[in-house]
Amino acid sequence: MFKRLLIVFVSFCSLLSAANHDLEKYLLYVTAIDDEFHSIALSNGWVCNVNEAFWGREKKYEIGDEVSLQVMFWVASEEESIKTWGEFLLGEDSLQVWISEDSKSSDISYVGTTSECVTPGGWFTSPVYKKCIHLSDGSKWEASDRWDRDENQKFYEGDRIFVSYHQGKWQLINMDRFVIVPIIGFTGHRFADITPFPPIP
Repeated sequence: MFKRLLIVFVSFCSLLSAANHDLEKYLLYVTAIDDEFHSIALSNGWVCNVNEAFWGREKKYEIGDEVSLQVMFWVASEEESIKTWGEFLLGEDSLQVWISEDSKSSDISYVGTTSECVTPGGWFTSPVYKKCIHLSDGSKWEASDRWDRDENQKFYEGDRIFVSYHQGKWQLINMDRFVIVPIIGFTGHRFADITPFPPIP
């Protein structure tokens, strides 16, 4: 009887883990390339505009290519600097792009953070807890140790979130809040390093 219950429990946990690890939906692919306006459309609906200094490099991409977006920084005091410096780095060659505002939508938002027990305590050991980030699409992510320590990097309920995957690493990018880099006066989207929760077996 106990063995049967154990099998049911393990199967249930596997289903929960599989549901949370539907990570393919976060991957990005090129869906269109516009040589005239120097832009690249992505599978999440975003339109990436190539910074003028790099016009023509969009031709290196092909429809169906898997790409990534990484945060980059621009001059906070210059209103148009996002179009000069770029808002994100696209793909493996770090092409500097900015996103058209009318395409910059996200169905995912930040819900909150909880403390989850990952290892129960024993006779001589204390339980181990991890900070778990919850998103509106039902996914959970383990936060890094630096999460929530810096006021300049905090996320708030309802913030629009973009889940980024690049070279085996995951990040949450906040589309509504920005970080200011002191002294040099640069700004960029707030972001957090994350890993899938529960961990992928």
